[in-house]
Amino acid sequence: MEWRDGQTRAFPLGPVSLEGQTIQTVERPVLSPDGKLLVGTTSVPRGGETVPAYILVDLAKHTGQVVVTYHRIPTDARIPTKIAWSPDSQWVAIDSTDYDPIQNGVSLVSADGQQRIFLGSGSTDPAWLDSETVVFSSSAWGITRLQTYNLTTQVRRWLDLPAGVWNQSNGRGLPSVSVVLFPQTLP
Repeated sequence: MEWRDGQTRAFPLGPVSLEGQTIQTVERPVLSPDGKLLVGTTSVPRGGETVPAYILVDLAKHTGQVVVTYHRIPTDARIPTKIAWSPDSQWVAIDSTDYDPIQNGVSLVSADGQQRIFLGSGSTDPAWLDSETVVFSSSAWGITRLQTYNLTTQVRRWLDLPAGVWNQSNGRGLPSVSVVLFPQTLP
């Protein structure tokens, strides 16, 4: 199903060619703002086993490519995913919750699938401020704070927030990306 302008409608994906096989279903799909691409999850064969992966689908060509594979967390719970497209549909931020803590974090993937920037283990909850700047939570030295990453300059910066926007939990400040809605406050 697709949600547009307050209405739902069936979204026929049709068959997608992915690495020599045809897939019919992509779970948790998120359409790009221009409606030409989508990113979602599926399972793909790797080294004699099937692993979960995020795939990028070109809706005009009905082709897909694997952009991030991950290790499922062994639980019965449904682990939330976060897929956030840049406003210009040129990049997608994928928050991959991985059983391997080294690979657990946000990846920025170009719309053609050729570039991938990993924002580091412990990065999570990406949101785009504009077409070149993403803000995300990042844990370092036992503290979780917000950072920005600029695609053009390739510069990461810690984001200083006004007092009162931190939630305390087990001694760690857990910032919420949802409070950062005002790009004019960025340095």
